[in-house]
Amino acid sequence: MKQNVSPADKKQAPLVIHIVNQMGYGGVELGIINIVNTMPKERYRHAIISQTGCRKGIVSRLSRPDVKIYTLSKRKGNDPRIFLRMWKILRQLRPAIVHTRNLATQENQVVAWLAGVKTRIHGDHGWDTTPDKILYRAHQLRRMLRPFVKHYIALSQEIGDYLVKKIGVHPDKLSKILNGVDTRKYYPRERAEKDSFSVCTVGGLRPVKDQANLVLAVKKLLEKMPHMHDRIKLSLIGDGPARKELEALIAAGHLENIAEITGFRNDVPDMLHEFDIFVLPSKAEGIPNVILEAMACGLPVIATDVGGNRELLVEGETGFLVPPSDSEALADALQIYIQNPHLMKIHGIAARKRIETYFSLETMASAYMRVYDMLLFRQPQDKQGKAVGRTV
Repeated sequence: MKQNVSPADKKQAPLVIHIVNQMGYGGVELGIINIVNTMPKERYRHAIISQTGCRKGIVSRLSRPDVKIYTLSKRKGNDPRIFLRMWKILRQLRPAIVHTRNLATQENQVVAWLAGVKTRIHGDHGWDTTPDKILYRAHQLRRMLRPFVKHYIALSQEIGDYLVKKIGVHPDKLSKILNGVDTRKYYPRERAEKDSFSVCTVGGLRPVKDQANLVLAVKKLLEKMPHMHDRIKLSLIGDGPARKELEALIAAGHLENIAEITGFRNDVPDMLHEFDIFVLPSKAEGIPNVILEAMACGLPVIATDVGGNRELLVEGETGFLVPPSDSEALADALQIYIQNPHLMKIHGIAARKRIETYFSLETMASAYMRVYDMLLFRQPQDKQGKAVGRTV
């Protein structure tokens, strides 16, 4: 009979290798950085493997000098050579756990199995579409790879339901762990009283993020409240392939004087303090870090009712949920705040309190450690026998 062994009893903490497609500035990558930085080093060691490349700036966010990032320089399209490179690294490092993220890396579950890694975890963080529009071949690939995955982590209830109902994952092999946010880096500041309103969104300028929906909503808002034309500012923070289209939309709506596209920014925590309302107008999401960051800064949030957004904000208490691609509903939600400034403050205070209660980095890291401990050391499970991470 295998005895339970605490990680603290080991001479060297178990090694977790996190595999990601690209080590950039997306939510998946920042989530890994947060886990690595927050998890006690005496409990688990970490390494990161990027299939493609690694953005220089992301490395500076690692606070643990013992964590090494490996890049495999994958070519565009199919590049079978990376599997041999991956196998060699895994054989060299001999990790206790391999943790892949999203479909682009899930084939490495087979590589990890061939390399002799017994504890293999796969995390699904979300998609660039709604679950009903996921391509059939993506369903097939996930089903084919399912036998190689020892345990799944879903970042929202929607993702968990998809894995169980569409992919056939047994509920006992599934944990739900929501993201966390650095409450010391993202925090509220006192805002001066003013008669103007500033609205922002943060994210890559891509069709799935649907910043166009927000631009149209502001245009409709000003049609309802023309006296507010000089008292509203809209900032789209980010960059990407949809930038030219958004610039044209702003010009067509004669919003150049109030709307701006800032491009990519490294100072988002400071920028968020300049705004009154945060909006996430996406067509699809997983568990977006930007909502958590805005709430941590004490901002009320208006978000589309997609992905895990409903699990983050509380309708009517910390913000509002609106249907995706519905600029009229989004304009109505903005109008409620503009006509009731005190409500913005009430919702902002409630948002920060919710973050402190449920979404700190420490809470998230503890949830991941519980899953790692359960799989490696057979720690006791909950009453249902499920290794659930955290449900809000």
